[in-house]
Amino acid sequence: MRLHATRVWRGAAVGVAALGMLSGSLVATAAAEATPSSGVLINEVYGGGGNSGSTYTNDFIELTNRGTTAVDLSGWSVQYHSKSATGTWQVTPLTGSLAPGGFYLVGEAKGTGGTTPLPATDASGSIALSATDGSVALVQGTTALTCADSSSCLAASVDLVGFGAAALAEGSPATGASNSASVQRTSAADTDDNKTDFAAGAPTPAAANAADGGDGGSTTPPTPGATRIHDIQGTSFVSPLDGQKVTDVPGVVTGVRTSGSSRGFWVQDPEPDSNPATSEGVFVYTGSAPSVTAGDSVLFSGTVKDYYPLGSGDTLSQTSNLSVTEIESPSVYTVSHGNPLPAPIVIGADTVPDTYAPDLNGGNIESTPITPSRSALDYYESVEGMRVEVDDARVVGPSDAYGEQYVTTKPDQNVSYRGGTLLTGENQTPSGRLEVVPADGSNPNVTVGDVFAGATVGPIDYSLYGGYLIAATQLGSVKAGGLAPVVAKKAADDQLSVATYNVENLAPSDAADKYSRLAQGVVTNLASPDIVALEEVQDNDGATDSGTVASDQTLAKLTAAIHAAGGPLYDWREIDPVNDEDGGQPGGNIRVAFLFDPTRVSFVDRGGSSVDRSTTGTAVEKVKGEPQLTLSPGRIDPTSDAWQDSRKPLVGEFSFRGQDVFVIGNHFDSKLGDQNADGRYQYPEQSSAAQRKQQATEVHDFVASVLKADKKAKVIVAGDLNDYQFSPALQTLTGAATGKPILTDLITTLPKNQQYTYVYDGISEVLDHILVTPGVGKPDYQVVHVNSEFANQVSDHDPQEVAITAGAKPWTPAGHANQVCGPDAIAVGYSDALDKATYNGTELGGLSSLARDPKSGGWVSAVDNHASDPARIWFLSDPSHPTITRDPLVLKRADGTPYNGVDSDNEGLAVLPNGDFVVSSETEPSIRIFGRDGIQKASLPVPDRFAVTGTTALGQATSNATLEGLTITPNGKTIVAAMEGALSGDVSSDGDATAHRLLVYTQDRHGAWSLKKQVEYRTEPGMRIPEITAYGNDKFVVEEAAWSAAIGNSVKLYAVKGLTDAHDVSSVANLAAASGRLAVKKSLAADVVQCPTLGATAKEAQANPLLDNFEGIAVTGTHGPNHSTGIALISDDNFSASQTTRILTLDARLP
Repeated sequence: MRLHATRVWRGAAVGVAALGMLSGSLVATAAAEATPSSGVLINEVYGGGGNSGSTYTNDFIELTNRGTTAVDLSGWSVQYHSKSATGTWQVTPLTGSLAPGGFYLVGEAKGTGGTTPLPATDASGSIALSATDGSVALVQGTTALTCADSSSCLAASVDLVGFGAAALAEGSPATGASNSASVQRTSAADTDDNKTDFAAGAPTPAAANAADGGDGGSTTPPTPGATRIHDIQGTSFVSPLDGQKVTDVPGVVTGVRTSGSSRGFWVQDPEPDSNPATSEGVFVYTGSAPSVTAGDSVLFSGTVKDYYPLGSGDTLSQTSNLSVTEIESPSVYTVSHGNPLPAPIVIGADTVPDTYAPDLNGGNIESTPITPSRSALDYYESVEGMRVEVDDARVVGPSDAYGEQYVTTKPDQNVSYRGGTLLTGENQTPSGRLEVVPADGSNPNVTVGDVFAGATVGPIDYSLYGGYLIAATQLGSVKAGGLAPVVAKKAADDQLSVATYNVENLAPSDAADKYSRLAQGVVTNLASPDIVALEEVQDNDGATDSGTVASDQTLAKLTAAIHAAGGPLYDWREIDPVNDEDGGQPGGNIRVAFLFDPTRVSFVDRGGSSVDRSTTGTAVEKVKGEPQLTLSPGRIDPTSDAWQDSRKPLVGEFSFRGQDVFVIGNHFDSKLGDQNADGRYQYPEQSSAAQRKQQATEVHDFVASVLKADKKAKVIVAGDLNDYQFSPALQTLTGAATGKPILTDLITTLPKNQQYTYVYDGISEVLDHILVTPGVGKPDYQVVHVNSEFANQVSDHDPQEVAITAGAKPWTPAGHANQVCGPDAIAVGYSDALDKATYNGTELGGLSSLARDPKSGGWVSAVDNHASDPARIWFLSDPSHPTITRDPLVLKRADGTPYNGVDSDNEGLAVLPNGDFVVSSETEPSIRIFGRDGIQKASLPVPDRFAVTGTTALGQATSNATLEGLTITPNGKTIVAAMEGALSGDVSSDGDATAHRLLVYTQDRHGAWSLKKQVEYRTEPGMRIPEITAYGNDKFVVEEAAWSAAIGNSVKLYAVKGLTDAHDVSSVANLAAASGRLAVKKSLAADVVQCPTLGATAKEAQANPLLDNFEGIAVTGTHGPNHSTGIALISDDNFSASQTTRILTLDARLP
């Protein structure tokens, strides 16, 4: 997100009201440094009721409401304590509500004297107050206080009044209470000092107070002094009287601010001078709710102060904000009430200059005279504090959580296609944009394109968040513009769709509603893109700075929400940052992450598991003529100064329809720290721009390294770049700055009125980008406006999406367009008929292989292992409609004792021409030959290093990852066994375990089998080899598979040719050191995750419910007009209730 400074300035939470009339004449207001109270206060305390010399028969406590809205007092109480600090508090509960300006009378104990009963009370108690000394507290609760010192009692109460010799009071106790006198609050603002705020006088229950000590009790009305408001404002941005005291300045109150930390009122001289540069309005800062109201004619005195609002970390000497001229430490005399307000200045389309700010080469505008015709900043300064009116104002920035929104006074200026106002160049802030804050503190919840119909009126104020604003005492009625969120056009099947979305500090602790709305945006508005580059993904405990850096819980929660919303079951890749080194919200460890739909696109994992990818950068190398990442996912030069305290780019290599696509996700340094565009230095210094330009250089050079390996490479650069399409950073990133562009910024290809991704302070601008290399071709690109133009946003950014055509069109036989499973295969059907089946009391399960049995004319499958059950081979019918055809064959040693699940794990199965069964077990591992009676007849030699590590001195295999795959060629002369995992000696120092070995056996003329060679096969990172099957005498299909909790099973089928001519790697000690140059070539035939579901269901989480633990494959024949090859896959249910025995049949076009 584009960061604001933290909202801590005095004028935060602005609430302005045109109040009803208040009584009183001379008002002495609080000093600016006080922290006064407002709202419901204790107004009068009388303890002499019924005493000798008293008029009233009862004691009483009176409350008043100096706020602007009624307050419900249910559950509140007034409490009394004797003058000492010891003892207990006595409680009188309250009910009902108290209207603004009203009184609430609480009757207490009745004495024996007095002649006049109290007026009707609102609540009553039986507390006998002292006539001269004691403390009264107003408490939001009915439990008796336990405090015994003033500080604690202040903290525990809404208001506290001590009188006489009370030990508990706000400041000093009030004086003068007696049998005949109460202590009464004066009409001055509350200073939180009882002696100052209260005076003694004749009791006035339920009526205005008689006592008022304002101006020392003077009864002579003051007369206007020589100074006028236009003298205070002057012709400069800073008042010529700054720091000086002024006396009895006349004016009419035009609006009152009663909430927030900058309470006070605006006053305007109804008799202006003739100088357009001098404002006739000014803000009087009282610090508490003022006692004046709109229409009061007043004389005010105080100190002139140009007040600079400061953001978090800002200082007075360094701030770039403009000041607000105001009166501090004021006293105010009300001359009269009900006066007409000065007519507002009507701001039309031509009123404000078209230039927002003058170019002063970074100079301070405050050092120049106000020239209203020069710029919008000048104009609004010339009317600061004065009433203005904007009619039928169109909203260009939606309501935020603070009730702030933006309108345009120039409806035809830089209009976006959805009604906003565009930023069209550096330092070209639209001069028609103007902030509006409702007078009553309400939030109109408006959207871009809505209109405040009629007049919006109020004084001009200034905020460091958006500059000058109307503090609206009159808001036009909202006329909805009917703006709807954008829904993206779904990409075609042969297009790869890539989106970028800043999810704004997403953490597991965020409400479920945020996840649900983000998910709906991905599924509905983005049409479930194949890849989503996310920005601002926080770690598992969010902003808690615990040292946690992992974000798997955040991503799991988001992907689950997307799936629940009807989207795909996305997988993800990300790299955990070093704790607290990537900027953003402290403790949050935000990062870039990729979501991808594995049913549509594959992530190509590269690099070892032991590499510290947080600090080790990825690079591009040319392998077999193609660019390839050394680490995928990887980061671009993460230790470079360019990325200090900033997010590092995430690079991923993806495969779509057999073609590599490189995606770089970014989140450049934010603009936090730049001078305020609405401030005094023009044009403002953008200190953050230098780092973004460095970052752009890094990413540009990385893209160039990909293009050096392949000038036609498809590279997509996406993310929140925190800068504009015309900025130096973007010119550097694209290469346009050098005249040799290598990237196209797709936002610049849209019509001008559509070039925005974000609405900041009412300005539609570009921060998020998708850029592409020429090799991408002609992409389809769209910005999906779902957030930034609307109130109640789930993120402050809008996502965007590009769809590109990549890879070869998949093989699609006529009539099978909806059955495609990747580049060269279609799904034919599936069957669960064997799942949890039994035959003559024997349970079928654990099937890890599949082979044609010429002797029986059917099919056979071996059980891998099942506790102490005998090792078995099951006999099956046609895989398309499988049934069990006979009792299973038990596999036995030569002495007739059966193998079982403890001493064999039979994963591979092939049938020799003579009908004997060849079975590979990954326990030892071993390859055994069994006769049709199940008795072992022979074994094939397995080299010592293939033994499981620890079982022999030379063993380098991983347990349960040895000889998993087994096949025999159609001519019966070659047996090939495949290692499921890599030998430890073939794993690189950084953990790359992609080098697998195939054992190739041949038969001599005497029928003896011997190991002829070892062949290197490279899997995709993270994949294993469950099976291999021959579809020709030197042609094979290799199954690669993986499983993850996020998406379940993944299965890919690769065609391999030429084992006869392949390098013999028997003598190569470490295949990792060979860098894959000796490996056989492979081509992707099918990605089973990308098959249609065919209506299948899954018992556990699967990206595609058609998937299960497929461990056996076999060729079923060649057929059809295209001579396609039938392939059947069988799944191993591991005898588990959460897995399925399933046979899936495919047709593939194999080379």
